[in-house]
Amino acid sequence: MNTTSPNVHVLSTGFEQLYTTSWQRAISIVFGGKAEIVDIHPSETIGCVDGPIPMPTAVRFKKGVFAGAINRPYKPHKPTRKNLYVRDRGTCQYCGTGLTYEKSTLDHVIPKSRGGEDKWENLVLCCAPCNYKKGNKMLCDSGLALYNGNYNESS
Repeated sequence: MNTTSPNVHVLSTGFEQLYTTSWQRAISIVFGGKAEIVDIHPSETIGCVDGPIPMPTAVRFKKGVFAGAINRPYKPHKPTRKNLYVRDRGTCQYCGTGLTYEKSTLDHVIPKSRGGEDKWENLVLCCAPCNYKKGNKMLCDSGLALYNGNYNESS
C-alpha cells in the first residue's frame, strides 16, 4: 500500500461533496455504519486480517448529515456580559452584592486605558456603584478588592 494515498472525498446523501478526509477516517465511518463506499482506487488496497480491501476514493453518508458530524475546530466562547454573568453567578466581584442581569455591569480589572484587554481574565461582573468608584484606576489604587480574592494584577 502506498502511504501517500490521496484523501477521500466525503459526500452527503445527495452526493454533494462535504469535505475531504484521510482514508483511515473514511474507513472508520464506513465500518461504523455511517457511510458507504461509492468509489474505489483502481489499484490501491488496504491490507486487513481478512484480506485486502479496496482503497476508497469517495464515501457517502447513508443518512442526513448533522453539523456535529463534521469535525470543526474548537472556538472558545467570548467574554460577553451574559457569559460573565453566568461565570460570576450574578454577584458583584467587588462588594459581593447579588445582581439582576439588567443591573449588572462589566469592569476591566486592568483598565483599557492602561493596557487591559477584553479577556476572560481581565473582565468581572460588578454593580454600577463599584464600577463608578473604580473608574479607570488600577484595583490597588481604587480602594476596592476582588470579592473572591483570586486575581493577580501582574497576570
